[in-house]
Amino acid sequence: MAKDKFGVFSSKIIDLVGGKENIAVFTHCATRLRFNVENKEKVQFEEVKNLPGARGAVWAGNQLQIIIGNDVADAYAAICKAAGLNADDSIGETQKGGKFSVGAIIDGIAGCVTPIIPVLVGSGLIKILVMLGEMSGLLSADAPTHTVLTFASDAGFYFLPIFVGFAAARKFGANPALGMLMGAIFIHPTFIAAIEAGTTLSIFGLPIYGASYAASIFPVILSVFVMSYVERFAIKISPDFLRSVVEPLLTLIVMIPIALCVLGPMGAFLGNYMAAAILWLYEKMGWLAVGLSTALAPLFIITGIHHAFTPYIFQSFADLGYEPIVLVGNIIYNLNLGIICLVAGLKMKDKDEKSTSLSCAVTSLTGGISEPGMYGVIIKNKRLLVSLMAGSFVGGAIAGFGKVCAYAFAGSFGIFGLTAYIGDNVLWLITALVISFAVSITMTTILFKDKKSAGDSKAPKDTTPLELKACISGSVIPVADVDDPVFSSKTLGDGIAIRPSGQIITAPCAGKVSMIADTLHAIGITMDNGAELLIHEGINTVALEGKGFKVLVKAGDTVKVGTPLLEFDAAFIKEHGYATDCVMIVTNSEDFPNVKFITGINAQQKETVVCQF
Repeated sequence: MAKDKFGVFSSKIIDLVGGKENIAVFTHCATRLRFNVENKEKVQFEEVKNLPGARGAVWAGNQLQIIIGNDVADAYAAICKAAGLNADDSIGETQKGGKFSVGAIIDGIAGCVTPIIPVLVGSGLIKILVMLGEMSGLLSADAPTHTVLTFASDAGFYFLPIFVGFAAARKFGANPALGMLMGAIFIHPTFIAAIEAGTTLSIFGLPIYGASYAASIFPVILSVFVMSYVERFAIKISPDFLRSVVEPLLTLIVMIPIALCVLGPMGAFLGNYMAAAILWLYEKMGWLAVGLSTALAPLFIITGIHHAFTPYIFQSFADLGYEPIVLVGNIIYNLNLGIICLVAGLKMKDKDEKSTSLSCAVTSLTGGISEPGMYGVIIKNKRLLVSLMAGSFVGGAIAGFGKVCAYAFAGSFGIFGLTAYIGDNVLWLITALVISFAVSITMTTILFKDKKSAGDSKAPKDTTPLELKACISGSVIPVADVDDPVFSSKTLGDGIAIRPSGQIITAPCAGKVSMIADTLHAIGITMDNGAELLIHEGINTVALEGKGFKVLVKAGDTVKVGTPLLEFDAAFIKEHGYATDCVMIVTNSEDFPNVKFITGINAQQKETVVCQF
């Protein structure tokens, strides 16, 4: 089945991502294939997105993520077979160095947590079975089976540092066995007993901070990350004939004091304060915090920020025995997404789009996986994002008001994951879901207009062929390659970006200036055919608050190709740490199905065509 379904995909994908030599890391998560590439310019992004079996693709830094769905493992296996790779040790299982950034941190956390999710799912579901057995009277608390299942499920969380140590070592390119040992050191019975007894410990005269590390992940991730560099140094200086002895000995002698005296406490503080901050918001804002968190879940998924909450979730379970915000919001958001895909799919006329939307609904509602629906349906029909966020906010607010909590990590945010929320307030969750579904269905019915059936009402004002010229000289890249998730995910629309060689932006087309940002870094133009163009100079340059920019037009001005629009100080922007990429996006590109963006060229300002309608 996998061979038939992913035959074409697996035969072409390696070449489309630039060949084996361009791949630093190749792995997969629950729904996506993940390629960390050496050179993004070698990736044929549009061709990748259109491969049979791909539901979309996005960039996260230098990582190409191809959305597949529930059968991503089949796609991964098919690629490994076609490319002659070992699925257990494929290209780049170790992580190469890269730029330090928020994205890199989130990617690091995700890489250390994703491989151990089956452990957490299995342990969580056993806890749920025990709880259901108690509630139904089928399993008494003093029964031997109850005892065994309880300690078996607890083992998944108690020994979490060991599992994380293994995954982190694979992620950072260290020895997995040493990574597991680093995790085991943090939870050794002697160490735990000494901490509980208040015994003062030290090593080489350095005091060891007394903290409990069971069910925590930050201390181990930090320790294994540093250990990966120590181990490489040990390998470098070890004589070949003594390497098997010197490498582990030197690595551990260096790492034990660093881990117990510095990194462990640092990770513990980081995890504790992150959890405390989120719970503080919950205590201060109550239902509103849960509502906002649930409404923002789609944006967290798109940007990958949702991985950053994983340590907090573990910490909450360890400290409180439940989690009242993130997991509650995730299941409400996920089920709402499935409902919206279902409603939209029933309204669609195109057979392929209908099939995609309905399959995404099943994936989200039963499998609890939202990415196919998010990238395959919601982002392509951006009005649905309003429905999703509105329904999610209402459901999250009601659940927050009712103090709904997750009592286990069920691993699925579909209907089968509802068992993780069974408790005194489960009726509030049911109420929240029913009302949020009603909101989502109503808004989807009103807002969603099928492109095929509503084409006349969405037709451009003028069908005369038009084109966009380069607004500045420089190399043209796809907007998907821009290092900003909002642009690269095409949430605002499709387009291109130009890496400029000048400092004055001119109008790429005829039209009227419809918007000038207060911070002067962005200008909107409405074209004669109704297309709405956004020109955005720099990445995250809104933070400069207008410094380094000079607008040369005003709102309402009529412009033609070559009219000067904006002058910027490239040196000033770079000095403050921001990229100068000039992004050009057609924000209503869904209204122009035949629009074509031309990339991979060196453009000359006012002369080179970069977009055709």
